[in-house]
Amino acid sequence: MRLTRMATGHRLCRSMSLRSRGIQMAKILRCQDVGMKCDFVARGETEQEVLKRATEHAGATHNMKSIPPEMLAKVRAAVRDQ
Repeated sequence: MRLTRMATGHRLCRSMSLRSRGIQMAKILRCQDVGMKCDFVARGETEQEVLKRATEHAGATHNMKSIPPEMLAKVRAAVRDQ
């Protein structure tokens, strides 16, 4: 796969190149990225899969019966391409 160069001479990362072509990347969320002292990592092909795994983890490990809207927004913002 060819990497392209930006005007500054820096190479674009592979995921940016794939994203621009419409190729879907796997998604990842680290519990630590939303402020928890926890090593859990949720992975999935879509954001919805990652959110489902993270919600299950939050209930089982962090005793969260529901996810408050402000926490859900923080979680969604923390989901990254793998």
